[in-house]
Amino acid sequence: MQELFRRWKEEPGRLDLAMNLATLLEEAGEYGEALRVVERMAKRGAVTPELVRLRGECLRREGRAEAALQVLEESSDLVEDDVTVWIVRARCLLDLDRLEEAVEAAGRATRLDPSHAEAQYALGLALARSNRAYEAEQAYNRALRADPEMTKARVNLGVLFDHAGRKEEAVEALRRAVAADPNCAAAHANLGALYADQGRREEALAELQRALEIDPRSAEAHFNLAILHLDDGRLEDAAADLETAREISPRDA
Repeated sequence: MQELFRRWKEEPGRLDLAMNLATLLEEAGEYGEALRVVERMAKRGAVTPELVRLRGECLRREGRAEAALQVLEESSDLVEDDVTVWIVRARCLLDLDRLEEAVEAAGRATRLDPSHAEAQYALGLALARSNRAYEAEQAYNRALRADPEMTKARVNLGVLFDHAGRKEEAVEALRRAVAADPNCAAAHANLGALYADQGRREEALAELQRALEIDPRSAEAHFNLAILHLDDGRLEDAAADLETAREISPRDA
């Protein structure tokens, strides 16, 4: 990445270098840095569907969903038929709790490309948030047919099944998610929560601890560990994990 950055500094007008660099930064989770790169190119007058997508997604990741939507709207004619841009739009609308619009945007993405796994996944998220569980389940299953390795779709299926009281199906979905990706913290955290609900304390503890080994900032794992600690009468440990969960994800904890 350093070599690419050096080359772009030498040739700052090269859109291909800028986009390659911004994409690598996005993949590394360096959304602020990626945004600085694409904003610089945008100021030079560069406009492509991928640049618009990157600007929108990086703004969203930086907590600026409204600004992201404005960027997408400004280039709406250019990106009208771009699946990935409609996915970003749906994610922004979800962040803003504009659920009906999110379902519409994700649905537009799936109509543009019914076999696009991320589009189906985004639709599943929007439908689940809208309490349309059956339709969300169908969308997640379509995502998995398009991409059988999409662990996050299996995790969300497990969560849907759990909320619907379909506990065994939930456990099976989450076990399959863990098997497909042993380093998925969300899969371990949700499986641990299910085991805890079933009174399988040792298995629950093992899954939650594994989740935190993978991702120490897993709010789900900290929250569910707090519940286990409460059940054991370990009030100080419970309070500490609950506070950590709140710091990581104030909205969800």
